[in-house]
Amino acid sequence: MRVVLDRPVSGRGYRVAALSRVDLVAHVGHTVAAGWAAKEPVAILIAGPGGMSAVDLTGRRLTRAEVERLCPGAWDGMTTRA
Repeated sequence: MRVVLDRPVSGRGYRVAALSRVDLVAHVGHTVAAGWAAKEPVAILIAGPGGMSAVDLTGRRLTRAEVERLCPGAWDGMTTRA
């Protein structure tokens, strides 16, 4: 399991992206390969004219440190324009 920063969506001076938990399992045998994957959001990041904020799925505000513990580099990934 790992947490990734989804591609930000921009509009009207804001950038919004989800932090998502991604699980991937693969099994390879002699004659067959099988696997599964799952992706679920764990937080929403919003960057706008007033700065950056993040909330978990219950609406609780997350600090920059909490976001970075979930997904190192995510905070800067939202504030840096590509």
